[in-house]
Amino acid sequence: MQYSLFDDENLCRIGWQQALKEFDLLAALENLYSWRKTLDVPPNIEQKIEAVQRLQKEIYSNTDNLLNALSMFRKEYAETDFLSVLQKEFKYLREGLNRALALNMDADRCDFLVPGLHPAEILVELEEYERTVKTTDCFIRQFGEHSYLRQIQAFALFKSGLEERAYTASNIALFYDPLNCKERFLLPGAYTNKYLYLRHKTGREETAWLRLPFALWLDGKTYISPNEAQFEKELLTKIDQNKEKAKRDSGAGQQQFNHLLYVAEIERLRYPRGHETEALKGLRRSMKELNQELFGAYIGILKPFRNF
Repeated sequence: MQYSLFDDENLCRIGWQQALKEFDLLAALENLYSWRKTLDVPPNIEQKIEAVQRLQKEIYSNTDNLLNALSMFRKEYAETDFLSVLQKEFKYLREGLNRALALNMDADRCDFLVPGLHPAEILVELEEYERTVKTTDCFIRQFGEHSYLRQIQAFALFKSGLEERAYTASNIALFYDPLNCKERFLLPGAYTNKYLYLRHKTGREETAWLRLPFALWLDGKTYISPNEAQFEKELLTKIDQNKEKAKRDSGAGQQQFNHLLYVAEIERLRYPRGHETEALKGLRRSMKELNQELFGAYIGILKPFRNF
């Protein structure tokens, strides 16, 4: 006997996947019950049914905390033991949780839903890029700079075709705290390629991230605007806080050099070519004292163009 491409099994499987994508758990169960009656039944279908039933119970048992329950499962579904039977369907479940969260959280929400999960992570996966940019801007205005959220913002800006703003956001993320960035949201392609090169060369992810901002600047791949007063202020605060640690720890030293470089570039770009302000001189002294080798590379890039 031949079956068409749209036989009962396929219809149940497609319906089951679609129900998960829409986070319609009742429809998901109905499709599993129907699938159970067909010829091509998954061997673990009973476990799948039990997992969806338990998920439904744990999320909707207290509707007063629905947003929190959805947030926790979105954050931890891949590590939740009873959901491991749905591993092949995780991509559909993730999309469904994203959609449920987007519907249930306030449209202007910009703080973290639960520790480690921000609305921007939900919205960017749903390709709601304008809303992603707004919620990250809101968070940064209220709570201060955050490299991972700034990186998500840059990703959304790139996807929206706003490349100049995207470059600025991406550079802010990397220079502020590259250890809080993720390869998944590393754009443009030149940044990813340089990161992969550094990771291969050093053999360490942490070292590659710390070296990436300066390496990109040396390659002429960064975009730094002289009109970033708020970010400059935050970097100057971090520079002051980390002076002693930067002398003792090589990773902190690289991070400090990155911060000094960014602020020095803001200062240099504010004035006509060749105009070295007292502030710029002070920043460069700090860079040289911290790492003469990196400072030599920095000055070496600027001198040939008489742009220092």
